[in-house]
Amino acid sequence: MTAVRMWRSVGCLVLFTVASCSGSGTDGMGSVCTVSAECDDSDACTEDTCDAGTCIHDAVMCADDGDECTAPSCDPLTGCGQENVTEGTPCNDGSGSCRTGSCVPTLVYYSVEQRGVLRVPMDGSEPATQVSAPLVAGGRVLDFQLSPDGSRVVYQAAQDTVRVNELYAINVDGTGNIKLNPPLVTSGEVIFGFQLSPDGSRVVYRAAQDTVDVVELYASSLDGTENVKLNPPLGASGNVTRFRQSLDGNRVVYRAVQNVVGVDELYASNVDGTENVKLNPPLVANGDVLDDFELSPDGSRVAYRADQDTDNVNELYASNVDGTSNVKLNPPLVAGGIVVSFQLSPDGSRMVYQAVQDTVRVAELYASNVDGTSNVKLNPRLVAGGIVVSFQLSPDGSRMVYRAVQDTTGVVELYASDMDGTANVKLSAPLASGQRVGANFIIR
Repeated sequence: MTAVRMWRSVGCLVLFTVASCSGSGTDGMGSVCTVSAECDDSDACTEDTCDAGTCIHDAVMCADDGDECTAPSCDPLTGCGQENVTEGTPCNDGSGSCRTGSCVPTLVYYSVEQRGVLRVPMDGSEPATQVSAPLVAGGRVLDFQLSPDGSRVVYQAAQDTVRVNELYAINVDGTGNIKLNPPLVTSGEVIFGFQLSPDGSRVVYRAAQDTVDVVELYASSLDGTENVKLNPPLGASGNVTRFRQSLDGNRVVYRAVQNVVGVDELYASNVDGTENVKLNPPLVANGDVLDDFELSPDGSRVAYRADQDTDNVNELYASNVDGTSNVKLNPPLVAGGIVVSFQLSPDGSRMVYQAVQDTVRVAELYASNVDGTSNVKLNPRLVAGGIVVSFQLSPDGSRMVYRAVQDTTGVVELYASDMDGTANVKLSAPLASGQRVGANFIIR
């Protein structure tokens, strides 16, 4: 019987006598057979069968184990297994790279001495390498953020022009560097404090981009296209002073001198620059919105402090991000009263705030629904000279921890309360006169 070399490929069967071939499929020694057992070629990487009297040796399809840093392989002696992918192959989520068959996280950091953003595997298997592009003489990187998938770095730097801070994006491997802002007006610059959208598709930033000494609000995709201004034309001396993005990245709330000279008010815009609205109603003469506003987690409501109704009396308000349903969250304040600070609950339904509300010169702790209902005081009656100093909500929003001179004059202690003012307890150990719990505490 004459042995021939056989190649099985899609849609054809080719016989030839030389054991060299190319293409898609498998080859093997074809010989006359009656059963598949007669075709065993002692190669664990082939499946041997008898087909119409001829031995066929098809390649075994090895299963993938689902590990991003390994790939199916086959050894003629031992059969299917897994082998490591090429060292440095990016992990699927962009958070690191494959090292000896495992995904190793990548650390991205800024070095003053090396004047740029660098990356290094966290197992130390390779030295740090530069990510950001070379800088002009005297240039420096001011800030950077990593995209949520870990694939891109956005950074602010004086990269191309001395003392001109602009915005750039680059792949984490150092390739694909682009400038995100268009050419700036003379003396223009990007202002510190840009923000990536939660999905990493866009960046929102403030800049003196179009008009000298006028800081406005812009958004750009990470490939440098679709650069848009989010605010309408600003009045004389207009400026955007602060902004926040909704968690879905579709809406941006910002504080600006936009419509009235010298008056900071609150506005919202879609990230493409459409549907720009003012969120606060007309302010009392000399009134201003303060810069510590907060968005609810679902992005539907914004809370802010302002002397909206009475000049120099900062009170607490909430509004839908379309400008409707603006309400005051605190009841009327005592003479000289003021809302000092506030924090939204994690689910956005309740507001906790510190205010001089009921007693002159005594800051206490209160909670209110974001529609202004169910306002309650969270601390019990304070000792003479008592005051609530600071507070922090628990991660689930069910409890509130605060520091206060509550039981003993001159002694700052630590307390906790439910959000309805019940279950108030002292948390700190007994303190002597004049002692206090420090400002730093962490709720786990």
